[in-house]
This record gives sequence, structure tokens and C-alpha cells, in this order.
Amino acid sequence: MKNKLLAVLTASLLIAPLLAGCNSSSNEEKGSSSEPVAPASSSASQQESNTKDEPFPLSGKTKRYSFAESGYLVNARFALNTDGVLGKEKDAFSVKWTEDNWNFQNDLSDDNASYARMVVDAPFSGNYPFKVYASNFNQNYPYRIYTNATDTSGAYQEVSISDPAYVWQSEERSSGSFNLHLNKGKNVLNFQVIRWGAARGVAMPEELTVLRSRGNGSDTGSYSSDDFIWQCARLASGVNVLNPDEAIRYGPLQEDPDPSFEQGFILDFTPDSADQSLDISYKLLAKNSGSAAIRLRLGNSASNAYEADVSDSPLNSVQVAHIPSYALKEMGYQPGNKMHIQVACAKGSMELLGLETSDVTDKNDKLVLNAADIKSKTLVRGRNIDDNNYVGLDWSSSGIEFEITGGGDIYANMEEVNDAFGHKGSAAGGTRFAVEIDGQFRGNVSPTSNTRIATGLSEAKHKVAIYKTSEAAGGLVNLKSLSVKEGVTINKTSKDYRFEILGDSITCGNQVSATEENGYQSYATQLSNSYNANLNVVAVSGRGLKVGYNSEVNWAASSENEINSLWTKTSYFRNKTRSWNPSNYVPDVVVCNLGNNDLGDHIMSVIPMTIKEFTDEVVSFSGKLREAYPSAKIVWTYGAYINRKYESQYRAAVEGIGDSNIKFVYLNQMGGGADGHPNVAQHLIIADRLSSVVATMLGVNDPRGK
Repeated sequence: MKNKLLAVLTASLLIAPLLAGCNSSSNEEKGSSSEPVAPASSSASQQESNTKDEPFPLSGKTKRYSFAESGYLVNARFALNTDGVLGKEKDAFSVKWTEDNWNFQNDLSDDNASYARMVVDAPFSGNYPFKVYASNFNQNYPYRIYTNATDTSGAYQEVSISDPAYVWQSEERSSGSFNLHLNKGKNVLNFQVIRWGAARGVAMPEELTVLRSRGNGSDTGSYSSDDFIWQCARLASGVNVLNPDEAIRYGPLQEDPDPSFEQGFILDFTPDSADQSLDISYKLLAKNSGSAAIRLRLGNSASNAYEADVSDSPLNSVQVAHIPSYALKEMGYQPGNKMHIQVACAKGSMELLGLETSDVTDKNDKLVLNAADIKSKTLVRGRNIDDNNYVGLDWSSSGIEFEITGGGDIYANMEEVNDAFGHKGSAAGGTRFAVEIDGQFRGNVSPTSNTRIATGLSEAKHKVAIYKTSEAAGGLVNLKSLSVKEGVTINKTSKDYRFEILGDSITCGNQVSATEENGYQSYATQLSNSYNANLNVVAVSGRGLKVGYNSEVNWAASSENEINSLWTKTSYFRNKTRSWNPSNYVPDVVVCNLGNNDLGDHIMSVIPMTIKEFTDEVVSFSGKLREAYPSAKIVWTYGAYINRKYESQYRAAVEGIGDSNIKFVYLNQMGGGADGHPNVAQHLIIADRLSSVVATMLGVNDPRGK
């Protein structure tokens, strides 16, 4: 059916979910300000007694309701788990972290609190028995219930669900029966799960009627069948959630830094055509550094997502983002199979107004380069473990470079995987890649299944490069494929030299500011690019040549897995046992920026280590480098950090080797970044200083010379 409507929200993100109980269907009366969802099935005499003010005996029958289908989820976030127990969005909402359970303040005023808001009609004023249901991460996971019948200021009743047979990611548990005092007529019930868990539902007497409050007194939202589940965003300012007659108005969606806990609107939809595409209507309210994007995800995998870039959209104007059919197919969109669709704000701030199918069949004029194609057609930078399905991008400044002729768009399928500590994106600033086109920096991108590298390239030849800005200890990425325009020509870029740079946090570009690590802005990348050189970086924050501070043991002083050992590894943080064969990459220039962590008073006393033991290691490691790289120019450098008092001993050791192709460079202290590290401008100074020495050793003009 042409343009079959899946879900439409009002411009203020008004929700119109179905509000059926678990075993009943809704009884919709359009145009009313509230409508019954599960009217009580009582006798005539009991119905007559419902008009009385005093309590009457309840039938004892209860009905269970799903929060997702019977209420509004406010500020809720959804913890995604592959086991389907927690984070099954249709059944439960969660919290990102422990809520305010230590100081017991009113969480309804906290923008980070998650809760379900229901409105019920009570036949009399009095106590009603309730039960609540949850799944847990913690042994004890209390609920809070805020109701206008108790206190309009937001006082709450707390109910505990204890699990003596505690099992991680436990299946559902219920509380015991407890009483809630309700007023006759409309009552607001705000259910909040605190501590890390998932709220699932509530059981209440069938004499209570669940109402749906419509925004602005009219049914301006639409949906098809029971496809639409919910939409979740922060409440607009001025909304009183404890007022049963309040029209729930939602504020704009904003970028969520953790895609595993997203706000958004969610649908279950069964497509009837393999060629269906989707149109998402939205209004862009703000951009983040000039960027804005919408993320669409299928299923519970945060990585199975498509990002539609809407950076060029004007503000405060209704626009439509088209999700092409071929992109949906790649995500597993299949006719006849029910799809779990979630739409969220990836960048910027926006109102998501609706989603509908389209009969537009998008021509699949893309050429998809798989991992084998990438290895043969592009220049892969850095030591990287790869297999038939991906190219592993691990070390700082690793990435790919290529020349493309024919124009069009370039997208990359990039999957972030856990590092050696089981984390993703733990480096300062997160796991990111710098994009460079024709030698000009074009911005940073984060790894997704559809990461935009370039759009609208002209048909002339362009040089495209992506460089990993975060280090191996803070995030590993699998590059699975590239999508380009059909008919383009792609070739490897040619290089004049090969550089290998060994170092620590300075080489990684760590702490170039108080909040950022950026390997693209480090001296290592800038120096090698000036010489049109390919680059291998082996560097880890905290490590030294012989001793350093090891983040794997909580930043304790260590003499294990330092650079003299990591140099022999292909990708220590992905595979600790796989060795690197130096013949795979024989550099023309090797820079060793080491000693910044080895030569501090504290670590030398804790290990302990003397300066003589360090310089002996410098001589020994130089021999290993010379054996592996007989013709390489080797530069030892030191001094930019606060631990810099051993210049004379360090210089004497290097010069005492007696190799004219091994030099020592002592640097000025540079602490313009965080924690005594160089800032971006100082990294350029380091690159300049090293370049003058490298140029002399290579016998060429200094490309960075003034």
C-alpha cells in the first residue's frame, strides 16, 4: 500500500501508543481527552455502588498491565542485552545507572530519572492492592511510586523486590502485594525503578480503569494497528507529571552519547516488500558543531544502525530523511518478518515527527568493497590483525588511504569491539577517526555500520584518508566494508617513505587538552604526513621503554608489557599472543620517543631501576632495531615531559652506540595540555624539531622547514 503509515507524532512529540492491558484490546473513542483501556467487568449492583463516595468490597480480581503499552515512558532509557531478558524494549524500561537511592531525594525533578506514567480512574477513595514486576542487575531493586493522591509535591512510596536467590540478569520477579491510597476519580501513578534494573509491569484491581491522557484534548497522533509501541524523550519544561489532566508534551530528542541506552520511538513492523524504503519526518532544532544526524536501528544490536546525515537541513523546518531500501536490506530488513525498529537522534537536537513507508525503490548503484577489496585497493596504515571479514584498526593513526575518481558518496561499515579490558571507547574523547580529503581535515567520525566518510565528491580525483585518533588501549575497530558509487576508480595512494614511531601517551596524542586524546593531531601523524610517509605507531599511554604505569593493573608501576615487549606484537590489545614479523614493514625512519615514564623519581624507586639500567636497555633495544631494520634512520627523543633530568646520560648512551644513523634529540619541556602533556600547538613544535633532524639524515630538504 502506498505510503502506509507506521507512526506519526505531533510536532511536540506527543505520543499515541496503544494502551491495551496484556490480555485485552483497547476501546478507542476518538476526540475524548481520556479513554478507558480496561474497563472493569462488574455487576449492575456493583456499578451502582461505584457512584458512592465510600469504599465497597473489591472483587479480588486483578489485571496486569505493561508499562510500555499502558502508560507514557518519561526520560526512559533502554538497556540492550542480547539475551532478551533485560532491555527487551517492548516489555521494560531501564535506567542507565543507579538513581538517587542514596540520598532519597525526589527523582521526578531529575532529568536523568526514568519512569512510567499511568493515569487510572478509581471508583472510591481508599486503599487498593498493587504488585509490581522487574528484572534486575542487583540483588535488591526497589521501586518508587509517586502519586498525586498522596502528595502533589512529589512524595513517593518505596516498594522493594528482594531476590534472595540472586542471579545475574535474573528473570522477572514480583513484589508482594502492597496498598496504594487513591482518590476517587483520576489518579496519576508514576512508577520508577531505581538501581540498575528493568521495570516490567504492574498488577492492579480490575475495578481500576486505566486512562490515556491525550495531549491538548485531541487525538492528533496516528498509528497503524498495534505497530507503534512508544516514543520516549525528556518532558518539555512546565509539564506537571502529577497532574492527571496534564497534556503530556515532550521536548526534543538530543544526542545520546551511549547508543546502548537510547531514547527514541520504537515500532514493531512487518514489511510486505523487500524493496520498501522509509521516510522519517523531523524538525531540526540545533546542530552539534555544525552536524546533525538521525539513527535508525533494527533489533537490539546497537551496532546494526544506519545514520542519515541531516547536517544540511535548515533549523525549525519540517524535513524528511529518506532511508533507502538497500540500506534496510543490509540491516536485515526482510518481508514477512516482524522488525523491531528504533529511531533516535544521533547528533544535534530534533523533534522526530513521524515515520512512514514509501514505495520508492532505490536503485542500488553502490559498489561495496569487502575486506579483501580494501586490502588490495587501499593503503592500510598500522599494524593490524585482519581476517577475511574485516581489517582491524587498532593502534593510533591506523586507518586507510586511497584515491578515488568518479565522485559520489563514501560510507564505511565500522564495528567497534571490546579492548583488552572489555571496554569500548574508553579513551578520552571516545573511539574516533579523523577524515582527511585532499590533505584537508574534514572532521571526526565515530564508528557505526554506516559511517559517513564523504558525500557529494566531484568526479575529479580525490585523496581520501581516515586516521584513528584514539589509541589501541581505548577501543578497537573492525573495518568491514566501504560503500562507494558504482563505476568509480579506486587506487592505493603512493608513499615516499615508511615511518615507525614508538612511544607513550605523547605519541598517542593523549591529553592534548583536558578532555581529549587525538592521535591525528600528534607529532607522529603530522611528521609522517609531511614526508608523505606510511606510518606504523606502537604506543600506549603510561608505558615506557623498560618500566611504566600499566593501566591493566590499575595504573600501577610495572616492568611488564612495556614498549620493548609490545614492539614484538601485532596487536597486543586484541591478541596478546600474536607476534609481529618485522619484515612485513621495514621503515626508513624509526622514532623512539621513550623515557618519559621510565625516568621519574617515583617509578625508579618503586621498581626499582637506575639510570644505568635504563640506558643499557636503550643500547640493547637499538641493537634489536638495527638487526630488524639494517638501513633505517633511528632517532631517540626525550624531554618534552616533566621527567627530563637525565639528558646527559641518555645522550651519552645513544651516541656511544657509534652508529651514524642513530641520533638523539633532546626536547624542550612542553606542558600546555593536560597533566604536563604537550598541547596541539606544541605537538607541531615537536614535529618541526624532529623533522629537521630526519631531513638531514635522509639527505633531503626539510618539508617542515620555515
